[in-house]
Amino acid sequence: MVAVLGQVVIRLHRLRARVRAQSARGVLAYGDLKPEHVLYPDGGPPVFIDPGLLRTGTAVDAAKLISRSVLTLAASRPGPDTGKHLAEGIGAFTGSRMDALSVTSRRAWLMEVLALWLMDSVNILTTYLSAPAELPLPTLGDALVGRAVDLCRMVDRISADLASGSDTSAVWDGALGHVQAVAA
Repeated sequence: MVAVLGQVVIRLHRLRARVRAQSARGVLAYGDLKPEHVLYPDGGPPVFIDPGLLRTGTAVDAAKLISRSVLTLAASRPGPDTGKHLAEGIGAFTGSRMDALSVTSRRAWLMEVLALWLMDSVNILTTYLSAPAELPLPTLGDALVGRAVDLCRMVDRISADLASGSDTSAVWDGALGHVQAVAA
């Protein structure tokens, strides 16, 4: 598993230069958008907590939200039906974010989302894997450590497809298939 993670990190590091060159947009991003930072008090409109505001590309918030959602799904293993619904929701969300983009911009944005999603997932997973034994992990962390091999496989396959120069839409569709697999 360590060797696979090492290869993934090297691959993602190489992709970073390609992704940065394509992301010239600068918008104000939430910076730490993840499911646990969105609250719905009294059933009302969402309230966002703990922002890490920064000026960056539009893919940052989407990638982090996708990463954390997939990690939560992997930890809870709700089954194939829920995994399918979440993958469809992620697909619809990203599709709506790309509606106004040109074909070239869609490819670049999707590549950036994929790379940032994988980087965030590797960061979280390695944090839990390298935690001292004396440090009690949260329930999510314990569950992810138990699913580390499956998550490493997922990140390895998606990053290999992305680095190979394959069609970004095909890589995205394959990534959504992996999301469904980690839910089962």
